[in-house]
Amino acid sequence: MEPESGTTERRVPSAGKRLTFVALAVFLLGQALAVLIHFTAPEVWDGIGYEIIDGKVYAVPVHESKRYRLELERIGGKAAIFADDVNRWFSGLWKGKKLARTVSLLSIVASLALWRLGSLVLSTSDRASGFPAANDGKAQKDAEAERRPPAPIRYQKSGDRDQIS
Repeated sequence: MEPESGTTERRVPSAGKRLTFVALAVFLLGQALAVLIHFTAPEVWDGIGYEIIDGKVYAVPVHESKRYRLELERIGGKAAIFADDVNRWFSGLWKGKKLARTVSLLSIVASLALWRLGSLVLSTSDRASGFPAANDGKAQKDAEAERRPPAPIRYQKSGDRDQIS
C-alpha cells in the first residue's frame, strides 16, 4: 500500500540508535554543566582559623587540627579517624569546584553505559533481522564447522604399530 500523495512516511529510529543519541546528549550536557559549575562555583572552606607561618597566612581546616584528631581517636580509635577521612572526602566531592569534576565524571560514565547498551541493542536487533553483525564472521565460521561431519579416521599399518593419520 502506497502512502497518499502529499503525506510523507516517517521512519522511527530503532531503540539502539535512540540510546546512542541519548548517550551523546548526556555527555554533551554533562560536560557543559561541569564547565558552568567550574566557572561559577566558589571555593569552599570549612576551617577553624588561620595560621601565620613566615608571614604567609594558611587556613586550618577542622579535621586537620591535632586536638580534633586526638579526640576522635580517643573516642573511636583509628577506625573513626579513617571513617571521618572517607566521609569528608566523599562530602567534599559535592562542593565547590570539585563538584564540576564529579559531574563531568558521572556524565562520562553514564554516557558510556548508554552507548554500550545502545550498541548491544543494535547488534541484537541486527541478528534478529538476519543481518550479521560486523564481528560475527568468526561465529559464522564456527557454526559452519559444527554442521560439517567429522573427518573419518584412517588407520595405517606399519610394522608393529598402528598409526593414525
